[in-house]
Amino acid sequence: MSELISNVNLANVGIYGNTGNVPVNLEPGIPKAVALVPKGTIIPAANLVSPAALYTYIQTAPAQGFIADSRASRWFAFIDLDDFKDETKAMASIDTGLNQLDITKFNTKFSFRYLSNNANFIEALAFDNAQNFFDCYIIDSLGQIWGRVDPNGNGGLASYSLQQIRVKDAMRPTVKDINQYVITFQFKNRIQFNENFKIYNGGLDADGITMLQNGVLKDISSIVGTALSITTTTTIVCELKSGQDSQDVFAAYGSSLTAGCFIAKDLTAGTTLTISTFTSGTVVVAGQAYNYGKFVLSAAPTSTHLVQIALAAPSVVNAIVPNFNIVTEIAQAGVDGANAAVHTF
Repeated sequence: MSELISNVNLANVGIYGNTGNVPVNLEPGIPKAVALVPKGTIIPAANLVSPAALYTYIQTAPAQGFIADSRASRWFAFIDLDDFKDETKAMASIDTGLNQLDITKFNTKFSFRYLSNNANFIEALAFDNAQNFFDCYIIDSLGQIWGRVDPNGNGGLASYSLQQIRVKDAMRPTVKDINQYVITFQFKNRIQFNENFKIYNGGLDADGITMLQNGVLKDISSIVGTALSITTTTTIVCELKSGQDSQDVFAAYGSSLTAGCFIAKDLTAGTTLTISTFTSGTVVVAGQAYNYGKFVLSAAPTSTHLVQIALAAPSVVNAIVPNFNIVTEIAQAGVDGANAAVHTF
């Protein structure tokens, strides 16, 4: 009867570090930005061959990165982060008498002050406790991007696993300070920042990252339709605001936008409609000025049907209006202003 050799209970101890001086090394800088990415994201090795390749992967491609067409593939960066604090709990220890033995190392935790405005803080609150949707990368003050070892062994840069994201409530200004917005990130595994820590010098300017703003379309046909003498069977009039209502988009971009920047859908029938003409302008009703976009459909929808107007995908709109970078995402289907316009014919 043959004898089998088993490795069960074998205490493999592999001490293979060498302490000879490493003459050239990338030393991490101060964390400056945190990029939330879809869970399991790994930047492929092919996109780490040069800073230009990395920039193309994260900043200009519609399939992934900060201006991706699909929210499921999109990255979201918290930039303007300062007052970095490493809040990782100190190692636990025990006093045995003559010895004070260190026992347990704890998972990494970082804290930042978000040096942005109240509108961006409100947007950031949407990510509070949303860690189950995201992993993350960190960009430091030297333009380097932090990640961890590619578990597939393909030379990519894998993202960190998040245990918790907390966007703390705002602290209002005093005579000694401005508004304070604090964000903390608790990570799942200390090994990712220690034994498995990897870094790429991508020359990234965290403050120069381009991202998308939320745009909110709202149906105002009932308010301004009479003043504009619209044909009610084929026309929808909307307003479009972005930046937590801080920017009137039709006022700023109305002359540049075209019908191709928008998509009309009959929600009741489940079909896409054709926008034959788009015009924008300003009209005064009851003493109030409205900057509007007027959409005329090529055919009249069925009476009582719900028709939705939304911006087309960012890559489509940006091709018409460079650096527009505004997206309307459906928060509640069939509800006007959340975030698309919905009109009942």
